[in-house]
Amino acid sequence: MRMRDIRLAHLQRVVDQHADKSKSTQNNIIVLFHTMYKFCLENDICEKDYSRFVRVTSKIESKQKKPFSKEGKKISYANYKQLFFCDFMSRFGMNHTPHECRHTFATIGAASGLNPVLLKKIIGHASSDITEGVYTHAYIEDLVKERDKFKV
Repeated sequence: MRMRDIRLAHLQRVVDQHADKSKSTQNNIIVLFHTMYKFCLENDICEKDYSRFVRVTSKIESKQKKPFSKEGKKISYANYKQLFFCDFMSRFGMNHTPHECRHTFATIGAASGLNPVLLKKIIGHASSDITEGVYTHAYIEDLVKERDKFKV
């Protein structure tokens, strides 16, 4: 099928076929559609962006990862934000989410030359790569050493 022949029903069908996936996964599919249509509109391949009308249909919630308190017990994301993070942001006159800060830390860490495997472990990013996820092990000393390389 040519891109100019694709309509909303075609795009929605693709998303609906992944109803067993999380809302986050379906949103990633929609972002891909937006990117495709942006390219096609810029290059006169199609005239209308049907991706704007595609809706997420998943009933599966995205997994919420829970940060730890000082005592090592899990606390909810909302409690972490309320008890620690919002106060920190207001003290510095900033307005960001913990997720935005995680991305910033990862970006600056990579730019500072931190070991990518250890950086993923520091920020708690789950790896889909079997080598990194199963066969690579980090010692606490390695994690601390990598953290200390961080340059702001």
